[in-house]
Amino acid sequence: MFGRDVIEKIFTEVLGGEDSLVRNQFISGTHALTVSLFALLRPNDKMLAISRETI
Repeated sequence: MFGRDVIEKIFTEVLGGEDSLVRNQFISGTHALTVSLFALLRPNDKMLAISRETI
């Protein structure tokens, strides 16, 4: 294992996840979400986002 693989394995174990993606190129959480959505959604795809406001 080299560099990225090691740090991703450490993050996965520490945070208790199935896998992790750790890059110093991600500027913020919003940037990471944008990159993920661009990877998953194709042109003309529709995404439905639902949130529940609690009072």
